[in-house]
Amino acid sequence: MSRLLARTAGFGYPYWSEDLLRYHRVTGTDSLTSGELVATTTVPALFDPGERWMYGINIDYVGRMVEEVSGQGLGEYFHEHIFGPLGMESTAFGLSDEMRSRLSAVHLRQPDGTLTVRDFPRSPEPRFPSGGGGLYSTVLDYCRFLRMIRGRGSRNGVRVLRAGTVDQMTANNIGDLRVVALASAVHDLTNDAEFFSGVHKTWGLAFQINEQPLPTGRPAGGLMCAIPQE
Repeated sequence: MSRLLARTAGFGYPYWSEDLLRYHRVTGTDSLTSGELVATTTVPALFDPGERWMYGINIDYVGRMVEEVSGQGLGEYFHEHIFGPLGMESTAFGLSDEMRSRLSAVHLRQPDGTLTVRDFPRSPEPRFPSGGGGLYSTVLDYCRFLRMIRGRGSRNGVRVLRAGTVDQMTANNIGDLRVVALASAVHDLTNDAEFFSGVHKTWGLAFQINEQPLPTGRPAGGLMCAIPQE
């Protein structure tokens, strides 16, 4: 479990892996969402667990574990244990009509450099929710979540995580390994991904950690999380 959370279990995303991209195209699984992929197919590892760090499909496996252990769908579990207690009323795996009316546009860059608006056909909660990046939310709701993390598991007197759990989530969990740059394999979906180039970065159980102070003013020990768009 800890290797999955720390992104050292060996799994990647085809966005940043030519090998995975080729595998999914050959097997005909390149059109599946992350949640469907984990639930219905076998996803190959790119390296042995603990060998290196790689941002990938790990958290989708964790989401499936939560469903199996709890006996609940991931959306139901999140609503009961996280979203409801924290007052995150605009966060869900599926779009209600009211949420859709407030949906921000997402643009995709075309080969000629122009931008087009991507349509979001999904509305009801998907059958296989993606624990790694399937939620819709708002800035205000996410700030509620971040205040809970800053409060070591509680917000406004409501506790959803043990303080020790948050401490573990926000500490280096990859040892001497380091976060590395991710070279794009699907250029119309993502650029190369390198956050804070030239700075040593580790990973906790939820966040990237910059181990050095940055010229932007971010102190050493700052936390961030990058989420790829499907």
